Amino acid sequence: MLISIQKHRDPINKALKKQQKLDLILTKNEFMLIEELVKVLDPVLHVVSIIQRRETNVLQADSAVQLLYEEFNSYNDGSIAKEFYDNLVRRIDDRTPEEVLAAVRFLDSKKYILSHQTNFF
Repeated sequence: MLISIQKHRDPINKALKKQQKLDLILTKNEFMLIEELVKVLDPVLHVVSIIQRRETNVLQADSAVQLLYEEFNSYNDGSIAKEFYDNLVRRIDDRTPEEVLAAVRFLDSKKYILSHQTNFF
């Protein structure tokens, strides 16, 4: 929805002026805010699409989140991006069982797999 508003800035304002809804007309600052929100939320959309796939495992989801962290670290210009990043990191860290991730990383490591190979077949 924000992308649509961003793309149709002029027609939206013209329609609001025509309907005499001057109090609803978006200012340049509000459009800049929408643009920044779209910039911040776009990487989140991609990560969520990766995580929601049925075949995504815990390690892939964790890697996707780490890529999102790196993406947000590159945003130094906006206060919204920084605030969103800080809140996102806090919420994810609160909900991430580090013990489970550590166990999965260990079990997925080549060293563990090679040391526990058996000849079942």
